[in-house]
Amino acid sequence: MRDRQLHNLEWHQQRVDKVSRECFGKSSLFTISDLLKIPPCLEPGDYKCRLIYSNHIERIEFAPYSRKKVTSLRLIEHNSINYSYKSTDRTQLKALFDQRSGSEDILIVRNDLVTDSYYANVVFYDGKQFITPSMPLLQGTKRAKLIAEGRIKPGEITRRNIWKFNEIHLINAMIDLGEIVINTEQVTS
Repeated sequence: MRDRQLHNLEWHQQRVDKVSRECFGKSSLFTISDLLKIPPCLEPGDYKCRLIYSNHIERIEFAPYSRKKVTSLRLIEHNSINYSYKSTDRTQLKALFDQRSGSEDILIVRNDLVTDSYYANVVFYDGKQFITPSMPLLQGTKRAKLIAEGRIKPGEITRRNIWKFNEIHLINAMIDLGEIVINTEQVTS
């Protein structure tokens, strides 16, 4: 949420509906726009809204959001990590993040394919086009929106071809393309 305006609800609803079908066998558990009421006490600014649910709504939280500064990434390989659904259990991701050794974030590699960073999807730029890994750990809502708009396209990015790109952009529901950009020279193994 930015300045008391909810953004990208269509894409968040698509994710809820996918979880509803795949995990609970229902077409939809709920409609986000019917649930979210912005508390009047929230000042203008950036807030993260968390809907915590299983087969029912457990709670809704609004918390101030600030972007982390990220200028370096460490490649971390883990071939069996699975984070295909947004979850409050980030144990595996946290264990990988703890291996960053002085870098500010990580770039996760699974079976030689680049997937995501610790808290964001990634988009690579080669000076002409924006490519996002075709096999991310989590298909984020901002990623889905940018693909649908034709601004980025999925492609295979391997550990070895990272350096044919100039930049890596971190994106998530709260971070737009171009807000956090890391030069590929700042990626270490």
